[in-house]
Amino acid sequence: SPDLAPLPTAIAAGAFAARFAGGGYQGMRRLAAEALASFALEPDGGVTALPEAAFRIAPPSLHAAWLRRRAVIAPLGERLDRWLTNYLRHAWIDDWYIFSLGLLPHLRRLFARLAALRFLLVAHPRLAHAATRPDPEEGARLADAFAVEASMVFCRAMEHSERFAADLQEAADAALPTFAHALAVACAA
Repeated sequence: SPDLAPLPTAIAAGAFAARFAGGGYQGMRRLAAEALASFALEPDGGVTALPEAAFRIAPPSLHAAWLRRRAVIAPLGERLDRWLTNYLRHAWIDDWYIFSLGLLPHLRRLFARLAALRFLLVAHPRLAHAATRPDPEEGARLADAFAVEASMVFCRAMEHSERFAADLQEAADAALPTFAHALAVACAA
């Protein structure tokens, strides 16, 4: 649904922007700040940089800018799918839904985490830099190295920053009331 298109971007960017107001895991703050700041440099990037490394997000504009960035990294599309698939497999095995309040809350949390990691990977300028290297092998090597770094930082933030995990969960609970909403986030381009 076109109305749901900016939803993954809004969930992810909102959780990342919230981290600047309340501290949190420094590695995640650094990567998210680099990604959001790169959009703030674009005329219609959907992000306004504020004092003290804070950001104001306009989800529809940011989503359009994110889609433009995704087009830039299109040569890495198969790699991106592989990275996210590996993340989902690990997250599903590592965090069993039987320990959740139910399947829907579990899927909501998992798909919000997927949206956040996808947003971070696509939004970060290092992936765009890797995708535009003249030598595809060098680009693939740089992209894989960044994906490992970003995934590790993201997973550490989820495990060690209760506030970041709670922000993401709050965003997911508010934005994903049904399984259809959760699935739309998981399948978003």
